[in-house]
Amino acid sequence: MSDASCKNAALFGEGNLIRIKMTSAGGGLANRLARKLLTGLLASASFMALAASALAQTTVETVRSGDSKISEIIVTAQKREQSINAVGMSIDAKSGDALRDQGVTDIDGLVRIVPGFTYAQTPYATPVYTLRGVGVYESGFASAPAVTVYVDETPLKYPYFQKGAALDIERVEVLKGPQGTLFGQNSTGGAINYIAAKPTDAFEAGGNISVERFGRTNIDGFVSGPLSKTLNARLAVRAIQGGAWQKSVSRAGDELGDEDFLQGRLLLEWRPTDDLAVNVNLNAFHDGSQAQAGQLKSIKPQTIDARLSPVAGPFLALTGTEIPEFRFLNAFNPTVAPDFIPAPIGDDNRLADWPTDWGNIERDNTFYQASIRFDYDLSDDVTLTSISSYNYMDLDNFLPFSGTAQPILDVRATGFLDVFNQELRVAGGNAAVDWVAGATYDYTRADDNTSPRIVGLELSLLPLDRIYQLGFLTSNVEQTVHTYSVFGNIEYRFTDQFAAHAGLRYSSTKRDASNCVFEQPGPNPLGTTNEIGQGFSTLSFVLRDAVGLPPMPVAINQGDCYNLSVGEFLPGRFFSELDEDNLSWRAGITYTFDNGVLIYANNSRGFKEGVVSGPSASSNVQFAPAKQERLDATEIGLKAPLFDRRAQINLAGFWYDYKDKQVRTRINDPFFQQLEAIRNVPESRVLGFEASIETYPLEGLLLSLDASYLDTEVTDAFLTVGQKVDFTPEENLAATGDPNDPTRDDQGSALSFTPEVTLIGNVEYAWPVLGGREVQIHHNVLSD
Repeated sequence: MSDASCKNAALFGEGNLIRIKMTSAGGGLANRLARKLLTGLLASASFMALAASALAQTTVETVRSGDSKISEIIVTAQKREQSINAVGMSIDAKSGDALRDQGVTDIDGLVRIVPGFTYAQTPYATPVYTLRGVGVYESGFASAPAVTVYVDETPLKYPYFQKGAALDIERVEVLKGPQGTLFGQNSTGGAINYIAAKPTDAFEAGGNISVERFGRTNIDGFVSGPLSKTLNARLAVRAIQGGAWQKSVSRAGDELGDEDFLQGRLLLEWRPTDDLAVNVNLNAFHDGSQAQAGQLKSIKPQTIDARLSPVAGPFLALTGTEIPEFRFLNAFNPTVAPDFIPAPIGDDNRLADWPTDWGNIERDNTFYQASIRFDYDLSDDVTLTSISSYNYMDLDNFLPFSGTAQPILDVRATGFLDVFNQELRVAGGNAAVDWVAGATYDYTRADDNTSPRIVGLELSLLPLDRIYQLGFLTSNVEQTVHTYSVFGNIEYRFTDQFAAHAGLRYSSTKRDASNCVFEQPGPNPLGTTNEIGQGFSTLSFVLRDAVGLPPMPVAINQGDCYNLSVGEFLPGRFFSELDEDNLSWRAGITYTFDNGVLIYANNSRGFKEGVVSGPSASSNVQFAPAKQERLDATEIGLKAPLFDRRAQINLAGFWYDYKDKQVRTRINDPFFQQLEAIRNVPESRVLGFEASIETYPLEGLLLSLDASYLDTEVTDAFLTVGQKVDFTPEENLAATGDPNDPTRDDQGSALSFTPEVTLIGNVEYAWPVLGGREVQIHHNVLSD
């Protein structure tokens, strides 16, 4: 079970979630009786109650009792409004009310309602979203995901931006498969489109309060209405507090996991003429929540035997030593913690431990966004649209990795993201054809710093008879990215039943990056200074001599880059450039029968831009960029509204051919041996099938079941290094046929984050009580 799923299990009991919601249209005796009812039920389940406004009547969800039909959802998957059953692609869409009913208040909660969608978190707290096995497990601030997120067609390009996407929304649309022709190159897995609730012509206000396990509270509210005859506004806010769920092993009563999240969004809608609409979105959030601590499972000191290194022969001849070592000694030594003997954690996923001596252990992440959209009707059939957005985020994340109360290995990730996006498009249509053509420009400037505090880990260089204490390090990567693209899409209806569509997007991306790893100025946690600089100065001298290069004494001071170049073994900042272009395309056909059943077939190609990673590297070989990845997809599907919309069946089968998939793995360095890096898997594939059924068998009773099947495989040779540093000769022999070679070929293995079978079941029962009110009971089950 992943760390993220451990938390979900602790909160919701292994994926089962019960929600009870009551909506109200007024106050008085009825509300008091309702609150008493909810108080009685709170002992066995979470609840959500709609807070009545003192200034105006609260908006409520339409009572389904007596009208139990599947709602017709209007989506904008093709950048125009259409019924979801008229779009020839796989889409999961839910209204904002439906999401709240099922306890889905953020993107990670979509795992409970979207088959084929998974959520994970990297060790650096970066969210990772995967759709149908397509995703990128990468922690860099400026590493674009393979599943893009939008709010009102404005991109939230990087994962850290996306935490506040689900505030006060009208609906969410999850588009599956490559969406590059309309939604940009970084959508090989799909796109998640949030549509915010819009300003209203009449005054409205409302809110929600939820109280969950471990005392987590979620309060949100909005106020909306006209400011003048041509200007409407909507202000929404949300605050999340509490929820500490991890328990310290060493400090009784100390808990971790409290959330502290505050967000606001202001929408302005101005219509000065019938032909022009201007929409402004100003939103911001601050996240001061606590990270999840690691769990100590075992202690195993690691030693890298230099005899496995290709440079070992010359090194041994030079030094006259039999067994030189590059060794990580036992971190739990008397120098660090004389009276501390850590105990591994058992099966209790709430138990953990973390240090408290490194200043603020909460995040300090602040995000600002401003966007403006112009829609101008050039004629009755043609509209010009401009969307401009600016995003800025400061990041400071404390990540307790050690799993103990001692400051053995913790990380602070800091930096900023500065992003601008511009889209300009023209769209039109008539009874027979709909078309859109446009261009986009994206700019990113990023500074990403990962600072591990490594206390008690010692680097032993024999025969140099010196043990170096590793302390505060920083791995820095600076990037600028420019992306230009042009796109077009057309749909032609040959008859009322048969239609075809096609789309293209050409993109060009230029990414400049530089990497540096250095020791922070000042004494390290054990009181010594410039330990790493001295160690790598010695390494540079010895390695150059060992491979026949002129020895060059190099002074590496604190703050200087100590990462060594490939072949030359000289320290310094590493510069790289990725200059890539691509052509995405999508084509398909749809046929709609007289009873409303739609069948479709699509073929598409999408790309995800390259990645520059910033690990705490020893060798510049770790900084080599991963190039762009390509996904070719074929999908056939069916959408069937049945029995006068009392039931809906959706089916989809798909085949994905993956080229150069980006993965985080390990590489074998000539001297340092196993090092972390991001690389491209040459060839892989995904085969899958999805089915869903939603029905009202009785008035007020809604049943739904979603199923997803995935079969993934690496189909070409891809050499990686075993995940254990201390492979035995017998294990090496079994994996590679060579007792001294710990590499292995991952051909034939499955892709990560691809559960073979996922089932999602939901039961909802609603009935009217107390006049105009409604009680709903929900039970949601997720199984994979």
